[in-house]
Amino acid sequence: FVIPVGEQTQNIVLPADLIKTRFSKKKDAFVIKGDGFECIINSKTGQIQSMKKGSKETITGGPWLMMLPLTGGGCFPNHNVNTPIFNDVCTDWKAENVQIEKTDKGVLVKVKGAYKEAKGTYEMLVNAGGALEVTYDFESLQDVDPRQVGMVFETPENYGTTFWRRNGMWSVYPDDHISRPEGEALLIYAGVAAKPNPRIKPLWSWSKDQNELGSSDFRSTRRNIWYGGLKSDMGGKITVISNGEQHWRSWRNGEHINFLVADFVTAGAEMFLGSFYAPYRKPIKVGDTVKGQVTIKLED
Repeated sequence: FVIPVGEQTQNIVLPADLIKTRFSKKKDAFVIKGDGFECIINSKTGQIQSMKKGSKETITGGPWLMMLPLTGGGCFPNHNVNTPIFNDVCTDWKAENVQIEKTDKGVLVKVKGAYKEAKGTYEMLVNAGGALEVTYDFESLQDVDPRQVGMVFETPENYGTTFWRRNGMWSVYPDDHISRPEGEALLIYAGVAAKPNPRIKPLWSWSKDQNELGSSDFRSTRRNIWYGGLKSDMGGKITVISNGEQHWRSWRNGEHINFLVADFVTAGAEMFLGSFYAPYRKPIKVGDTVKGQVTIKLED
C-alpha cells in the first residue's frame, strides 16, 4: 500500500496565468488573440477551428457532446475479433445562436443549438494565457443508457503521448498496468506488431497491443482524474485540470487525436455481469439534463 500523508500537492495543477485577451470578428469566424496565442472559432457553428499556444497548434476541433450508448448482444459461437469501432459523438449539430463578449477573465463565447440527440447550450471562456473553460448544459431528446457522457475535443496527430494522475481503486499497480494511478502512455510503441501472430508469444505487455485507435495503454479510460492530458512530440502540452471525479480517454481518429473529458462512465454491456453493474448505470430519459465543466490548460 501507498498511504498518503497530508495534503497531496502532486494532485494539484496550477491554472494558466490570465493575460490581456482581445477578439475581432471576421466573415465566418471570431479571432481571439493575445501575447503568443490565437484561437479561431467558427461563428456559424460555435466550434473551435484552431487554437495555437506559441507557434504550436493545440486544439483543432470541438467541443462535441458525447452520450455514447451501451452496446451489446447475445452470446453466440460466431464471434468476430474485428469488432467495429464505436466512438460516436452526438450528430447533426446545428447552432441557433453564437455570441461573443469580453469579460474580466478573457473572451466568452456563448453557443445555443441542438443535436439529433440533445439540445442546449455551452460556453467557452478563452484566455490568451492558455486557459480554456467549457461549461455545458444539454437536455436529452432521446432515451439512452449511456456508457460515457462528456465533451470531446480534437488535436493534431503529433499529440501522441497521454499522461494522467488519478484516484485509483488501489494504491499500487504493476508498472505496465493500464489502471495505474499515474503515468504516461504512447499512441504507438516501437517494436510492437500491428497485427500480432496468435501462434507467437508477444515480447511486450498487453498494454502495448495496438489497433487503429492506438495502443491499449493510450486509449484506455482513466477514471477519477486529478489531471489528464496530451503531449506533442513538438513540445506542446494540453492538460485537463480536474477534481478526482471526472474521467479521461484519448484515441486516434484518422489523422487526428481525440480526447474525451467525461462526467459519467460505466463498464461495458457484458451480459453475464449485468445485475452486478446495474447500480452503476444511469439511464437518461427524454428531458433529462446532462451538464458539466471542462477546464483546460495549454502550454507550449
